[in-house]
Amino acid sequence: MLSIVLLLACSSPAPVEAECPEQECPDCSDASLEAWELSILGPSLERLREGIKPVGEQGFGVCKGEDGCETWLGSDAGSLGTGSHYVRAELQTPPVGSPWTVVFEVACKDAEGNPTQSHSYSYDLVYTGEKQGYRLEPLWTIQSPHPGGARDCVYTLTPIRPDGEKLARLEGAYRTPAPEG
Repeated sequence: MLSIVLLLACSSPAPVEAECPEQECPDCSDASLEAWELSILGPSLERLREGIKPVGEQGFGVCKGEDGCETWLGSDAGSLGTGSHYVRAELQTPPVGSPWTVVFEVACKDAEGNPTQSHSYSYDLVYTGEKQGYRLEPLWTIQSPHPGGARDCVYTLTPIRPDGEKLARLEGAYRTPAPEG
């Protein structure tokens, strides 16, 4: 019996738990980028933060014409001359993220300030490349003079990020006279 006890006592040692130093968990809440990451992702991140933007000087506003923009009148077009006009937008979206959306709204009042017309519509946009924009034409058609009498109209285009956050809206205005006679 003594030999069994000695055999067990001299055989393999009892397992010992190793004491390992505690490692600090990296701070995952720090979302800053390292310099090399920023050099690669920086331009895309800046473009993403810009959101939807008009393409050039004629990216949002009123055109005179029916089958194309014969004359660019700008976003604050003032009193429109005789003929057909329309509101248009040419927009550029970031190359990542979807859906990018814009909401177009127009509200018109008569000479006494009473509401006469209103319209609201939402458009989903897609990335079309750096050299061209996504064209929404016509967003709203305008006949001047207006058959129902003089109108003062305000229109807006509100960009919306893929997370639903609304960005700074674009605004414009125009006036149509009453028909003569």
